[in-house]
Amino acid sequence: MKVRDKKRISSKVGKDIVVPAIVFLALAGVILTNLWITLREERHDIGHDTAITAEQAALRLEAFFATRFAILEHFRQELTQESVPGEASFTAHALVIHRRFPGFQALNWIDPEGVIRRVVPEQANAKALGLNLRKIPYSAKVLAKAERTGTPQMTNTVNLVQGGKGFAVNFAVKRSARVVGTLGAVFSIPRMVEQALSKGLVGNYSFQVAENGEALYTHGSVPTDHAFAASQTIKLLDREWTLTLFPTKARVALEALGFGWVIAAAGVLLSGLSCWLLFLYLSRQAALRESEQNARAFLNATSDSAILIDRNATILDINEAMSERFGKSREQLIGTISLDNFSPELAADRKKRLEQIFETGEPLRSLDQRDGRWLEVNEYPIFDQAGKVERVVIFGRDITEKKKTEE
Repeated sequence: MKVRDKKRISSKVGKDIVVPAIVFLALAGVILTNLWITLREERHDIGHDTAITAEQAALRLEAFFATRFAILEHFRQELTQESVPGEASFTAHALVIHRRFPGFQALNWIDPEGVIRRVVPEQANAKALGLNLRKIPYSAKVLAKAERTGTPQMTNTVNLVQGGKGFAVNFAVKRSARVVGTLGAVFSIPRMVEQALSKGLVGNYSFQVAENGEALYTHGSVPTDHAFAASQTIKLLDREWTLTLFPTKARVALEALGFGWVIAAAGVLLSGLSCWLLFLYLSRQAALRESEQNARAFLNATSDSAILIDRNATILDINEAMSERFGKSREQLIGTISLDNFSPELAADRKKRLEQIFETGEPLRSLDQRDGRWLEVNEYPIFDQAGKVERVVIFGRDITEKKKTEE
């Protein structure tokens, strides 16, 4: 191929691809912009959902403790009716509370000397029986404050005798202003948090309960990236805890990706495919235009009669010599059926020849005699890019004088 032809083809391809490229870039820009907006909204949704869930979890924890503190206060009121509660009576009441209100590690009866005399349930908390709280400085201080003020007093988080971290709440039991003992409730932090916060509420989150920055309980892994973390304060008597929720990696990945990237990728691919099809269409149209221009130039360049037709014998183009032969203008003839300009017999013959060319792809040559004139007719197939016959160009040359000379 000559350098000039290569440059011409390259120039044509370059022109044909401009519009599809612009369309593709525009569509891809719209898709990516929508994706960016969607991801931004999804990030906002993650933060918003985490904040709402943290608030609900904090309210549930507070309600969990408030309910149990109220039950304990009611139990304390019942205990004031007995100077020294009987073992059977205390155990029966404590077992009912323990069973109906999960989350307690133990319910204790502490005598005036500070010794734990009864524990419910006993089997899991047997190590606490007989423990003298007066001999433990911090426990003695909290017990004394409960006896002095008559209000519930909560200990710091400690390592429980039963194992694990927890705290106790003491309710002094008085009769006639005299302390007859103390109702002690022991809470295991892991147990009560797991009881208070169901998996359905925080299933997609890791979380941490802390007091003064010290972690009391951690569920799941705490991520280093706290971008979506949400914290709420939990009030327990005179203490404040902090509950912090962190969306799990799976939760963030699900929300951040979802179908956004899938849809965007599909959109870009479809845009690319559409633009490729548009490129092929424009290239074909350009090729057709060029073919028509070349055919027209070729038709007009010859003094012979020339006509360009399709499979249905529809006139696509015609030169002046052939128009004069048909007795009509070029504009009148284009789009009409060429066979209509012939006698039925000749039209049938021409139709048969046309079908033969489209079937075989081979050119035909014949002689026609009409109105005392001889015509040499040459019919050539024109192929499309797939190699199929798409059109037929017919040339008719008047050879009457040549025939007379030969005779």
